[in-house]
Amino acid sequence: MAVSVSGCFPVRYRGGQGFVWQGNSDVKARSCGDCGVSDLDAFRPCATYATVARFIPISGNLVHHAIEFYLKGALIDELDDRARRKFRHNLQKLWKRYKQQRRNPALDKFDETISDINKFERIRYPEEILRLGMLAEIGPVRNTFTPPPGHRQPKAARYRLVLDEVDELVKLIFQIENVNPTFFTQTLDEHAKRYLDHQNKFALS
Repeated sequence: MAVSVSGCFPVRYRGGQGFVWQGNSDVKARSCGDCGVSDLDAFRPCATYATVARFIPISGNLVHHAIEFYLKGALIDELDDRARRKFRHNLQKLWKRYKQQRRNPALDKFDETISDINKFERIRYPEEILRLGMLAEIGPVRNTFTPPPGHRQPKAARYRLVLDEVDELVKLIFQIENVNPTFFTQTLDEHAKRYLDHQNKFALS
């Protein structure tokens, strides 16, 4: 079955990876350096499974990778390889640039979401967990519980991951970039699709 596509998509090609932009009859391929990936659709089901299986902090690391790839892919026409590398893995700086370029007020809702996800970059390696400890709140919704008076929170770095917010953000990015989600999901097997849709209120398809 033919799948219509429009927008910027990560693909794998002989000799490397890159993005293909398809619009009308014009098709361009360009190298995408460190942000070119073809398995972008794998991050969400992997992150969901890691959350359900209580693999902490892997779920946060996977979501950080996913959002970084989405944003760098969306900005491929505005940023060359050198400019992308300057952002390194700093989601907040990348997010600020994306918002400046797209000027869509609906994105403002996710400032806190991006701030939360960005913190997981600190624990790409274990040294920070050993040095500062880790208090993680990971699940489908944001924890709004207020500790009773006199309750003392453990002294540790705090990390939050709210999958509902991540799913809503990803769907919005797809809509803004006019990307057909079927391009990413059509090759997933039944197990991946199960976790892609698990408790997902903002499914792409």
